[in-house]
Amino acid sequence: MRAPKTAVWSPGRGVLCLAADRAILAVVQRWTAEHGEGPSVRQIADTVGTKNTASVACHLENLENLEGERGALVR
Repeated sequence: MRAPKTAVWSPGRGVLCLAADRAILAVVQRWTAEHGEGPSVRQIADTVGTKNTASVACHLENLENLEGERGALVR
């Protein structure tokens, strides 16, 4: 489930975010709904098909820092 590196418009947020950011957000939301807690960075990396946890951490930071009242993700 590797997401392409194309930017997409995030409606209502007034920002652009990468498709990979959206894929990771979907993984976090699904995991949290199924397990009652958020996944680890390693678990997210495994789910999206990468071994690069630093890349996942960067995308998580992007999600936390989206413009607007709050980011798309709060740790």
